[in-house]
This record gives sequence, structure tokens and C-alpha cells, in this order.
Amino acid sequence: MSKIQNIRLPETAQFGFIPGLDGLRALSVLIVIIAHMGFEHIVPGGFGVTVFFFISGFLITRLLLAESAKQDGIKLGKFYMRRAIRLYPALLFMVYLTICLYLIMGYGRPVFMEVAAAVGYFTNFFQVSERIGGTLPFMPWTHLWSLAVEEHFYLGFPLLVIFFRKNFRHLALALGAIVLMAAVWRAHILFNTNLPAADYNYMMTDARIDSLAWGCLLSVLLHVKRTAKSFSHMIGFIPTVVGFTGIIASFLIRDETFRYTLRFSLQGFSLFLLVLNLYYWRTLDFAFSILDWKPLAWIGSVSYALYLWHVPMLDLFVRGLGDNLSVRIAAVAISFAAAAFSFHMVEKPFIAMRRKFGSHVGGNKLAYPTAPLHPAIKRFQRINRTNSRSG
Repeated sequence: MSKIQNIRLPETAQFGFIPGLDGLRALSVLIVIIAHMGFEHIVPGGFGVTVFFFISGFLITRLLLAESAKQDGIKLGKFYMRRAIRLYPALLFMVYLTICLYLIMGYGRPVFMEVAAAVGYFTNFFQVSERIGGTLPFMPWTHLWSLAVEEHFYLGFPLLVIFFRKNFRHLALALGAIVLMAAVWRAHILFNTNLPAADYNYMMTDARIDSLAWGCLLSVLLHVKRTAKSFSHMIGFIPTVVGFTGIIASFLIRDETFRYTLRFSLQGFSLFLLVLNLYYWRTLDFAFSILDWKPLAWIGSVSYALYLWHVPMLDLFVRGLGDNLSVRIAAVAISFAAAAFSFHMVEKPFIAMRRKFGSHVGGNKLAYPTAPLHPAIKRFQRINRTNSRSG
């Protein structure tokens, strides 16, 4: 029996539901939250952001490749509008309400540039420049640096896809060059400049773009090869162990040169192996019963709002009630409530508008007609069709 499965995800890019993705988002945001609760010495919160980056690169690339194949091109204007409608409502809601809460509590107000950085997606630039100047941002929006990196990716990467639309193998080569050049660039920042490498190489787009590019590369290679069998040498027990070992090594190696240069490269390559095996190594099929567990999937569905809200809530609660574990737990509980409100009352009303610009959100979860289905799934579909006709 082949070790490779093709039940969960078609190799060629298509629109539709990707199983396990919400579960991966949930695990990512939970890693970040637990670290921010005061356990960063145990839980590597930065890795949660790296997983977010990889997922974003993987998903957005599939969507762009699917659009290019279906419509013989990518409509940039509609893509940018979909991204703006998806991201801005929740962000503006959090920024506005946070400012109001700070004013009500008498904590003060942000400077104009801090607000501009938050809503203009250049918080990473703002924070690095502030730290070079010896100051720190006032508002609890420091975590928005990662949104800035993603937004810069959304702005630039579609242009790269359009440029290589005639030959996506060349796009794969370009992405491979990006992941190599990013590591070299981080080394240059560390050894040849006076910039604060700990902050610059962690937050700046040019230093972190490879964390997204690894996910893009996996999507493009699967789309080009059209079959996971082309990756059989990277699928199985040994590659999976290599992936897990790489992740653990990236946590344990404390040498500053490694952490400021190769840490993200090792994590990106390890995630490449692990996500590839998650979807195409038959032995890991059990993982979807965990990743698609409803409570975890729900956390994944609100993960964007949860990521936005947990830092402001932690800051407000600690300022007002003191810094201890019970206060932080209460802050996180309120963060979940705020995220649920944001998702259902702020974000979901814009779904219809996103569809007008070509979004496939809320589509059929079995939207992969070309994927070979497991015999049990086929039997279920036949029974379901029989029951529908008889009812």
C-alpha cells in the first residue's frame, strides 16, 4: 500500500475548504497567547507567528494560482479589495475601541504616527525606528508588526505570480531564491550594520518574508508537479522526524548568530516538510480528527480577531488590576469574548461584499471534485444521495 494519500487536499490549486487549516490557525494563536500570558520562557510565542506566516503564504498562493487557472489571469484590484475587506473592519474596530478605552481609563492617548502605523500597516517600521531612538510605543499594538509583514506580502506577491504566470516553475525558482536571500540578508544586518538585529530581523518585512515564501513554495511546487508522488522522498517517517527535529532545534539553539539569521530558515523548511506530510502521508491522517475538532476549529475561525484583541486586553487588565496569573487569565477570557463579537458582528457582515469581489468564502466544504475520495467517503455520499431522494 502506498504511504501517500490524496484524500484531504488536491495538489493542484483550487478554491474550496482546506481541512485542518482552522486547527493550525488555532494552535498558532494559542501558542502566541500562552507566551504573552507570561510563559514565553517555556512556550516560543514567535513560532506561532511563523506558523501564521507559513499558512498565509500557502493559502494565498493556492487562491492566486486557482484564480489564474480559472480566469486566465489575476484581477489585482479585486484581490486587493478582498484583502482590505477581510482585514480592515476588525483592525479598525480594535484600534478605535482601544483608544476609547485608554481615554476613559485615563491612561493617555497615542501619537498620530502610532495610529497611522497601526492602520497603515507599517507598525514594524515604526517599532524598529522607535527602538533605534531609544523609545517604546505607547499603545498595546506592538503585535501588529506581523500584520504589516503580511500586508506587504499581499501587496507584492500577486505581482510576482502575474509576472511568472506563463511558467510557474520559474515562480518556484524565484521563491527558492527568496528563502535563500532572506537568510543572507539577515546575516548582513547582523554583521555589517549597526541596526538592532534582534528587532530588525524579527519584525521587518525584508528579513521575514521567507517565512511566507516557504508556504508559497509548497503551494507552487504541488501545483506544478500535480501529484504528491513527486515528493515521495520527502514524505514518510524520516522526513516527518526531520521536520519535528528542526522545529525543536530552533527552540533549543540559543546562539545569537543562529537565532538572528538561520532560525527562521530552519523553521520554514521544517514547516514545509511537516505540512507536506500532514496532507499527503497516510499515517498522519489521524491528525485531522484533532485539527478539525469543533472547539479548535472555532478558535481558528476567530483567530484573527483573537490575535488582535489579546494584547490590548492583557495590557488593560494588568494596568488596572496588577500583574498576576489570575488577572492574565481573566484578560484572555475577555479577549475570547471580544474576538467572538468582532467575528460575528464586525467581520461576518462584510462576507457578502467580499463575494462581490470574487471571494469564495463560505463555499462548499467538498469543493474538490477532482480529488480522489476515500471509499468510505464515497459510500457516505451514495447513502446520502439515496436518503435525499427517498425523503
